[in-house]
Amino acid sequence: MNRKRTLAVLLAAVAAAAVVAALTLSSAPGAGAQDKGDPARRDFGTYRLRVDDTVEIVVYNKRRIEPEIGARMIVVPANGEVSFAPVGKLNLLGRTPLEIEDLIALRLKEENYLQEPVVGCFVRSYAPRTVSIIGRGGAGVVTLPTHRDLRILELLATAGTLSTGAVDYSRVQIRRNRADGTPYSTLVNVDDILDRNTDEQNMVIREGDIIRLFELEGARPESAEWVYVTGKVRGPGRHPILKGRTAFTITKLIALCGDFAEFANTSKIRVIRTTETGRVFKELDWDDIIENKAADFELRPDDFVYVPERLF
Repeated sequence: MNRKRTLAVLLAAVAAAAVVAALTLSSAPGAGAQDKGDPARRDFGTYRLRVDDTVEIVVYNKRRIEPEIGARMIVVPANGEVSFAPVGKLNLLGRTPLEIEDLIALRLKEENYLQEPVVGCFVRSYAPRTVSIIGRGGAGVVTLPTHRDLRILELLATAGTLSTGAVDYSRVQIRRNRADGTPYSTLVNVDDILDRNTDEQNMVIREGDIIRLFELEGARPESAEWVYVTGKVRGPGRHPILKGRTAFTITKLIALCGDFAEFANTSKIRVIRTTETGRVFKELDWDDIIENKAADFELRPDDFVYVPERLF
């Protein structure tokens, strides 16, 4: 077999393998999920320009940039209207980059400026998209990323509010407007998203949403019930039992304490509980709880938790 025939056979085999691979992928479980799209991702093909978006428009003639026009950077103004010589005024607001490319190419042909123009319109920067957070976790505005939206859990983590112990994460309110402009609210249980992996509640956050965080009942000193912790933790002392839809457990307490201190013996955590019949002692192994080998221990008011030092 000569070289030319060998090369042709190899190329045919590669092409056949590529077809088989494509068919296999298209029929595999979960195939097409990327095509359907994550609702958190933005569809750039249908993106319509907004005020303060910046686009670059380039006109090519015979594969070279047309010297009379060149490449232009344009910021979409409030009324959307810009002057683009030699075709006159254009309204960019609400149009997709592809629509703008077709419009400019058509105008260039109609003006007999170029017979076969090739136009490129590229979004170089996007106008900021924001959501607001109000309530117990502190007021603020979060800017959404340009390439995708955020879900509620990621938004709270980005804003730094998940470290605020006084927030009732069992009822986070999301307020937004319907298509007709009327407002409505939805309650999301972020505790369930974290503790029970109920990801269907992990809503995609839209531009203009208002996130309201409520205060935990137990976060107010006058109404709080307390547990006490000492030993090798970063924040010893008394801590309020935070009342949500899930139990207040040893893992939540350690999180409130800011984690263990250096040299903590996490396999010998002791809980002392006073009952009507006397004191009860319970020894916990942190690694077993984290690795799901033991149940997370529910704490009660007036429990005393001691984290001993590790002996070498």
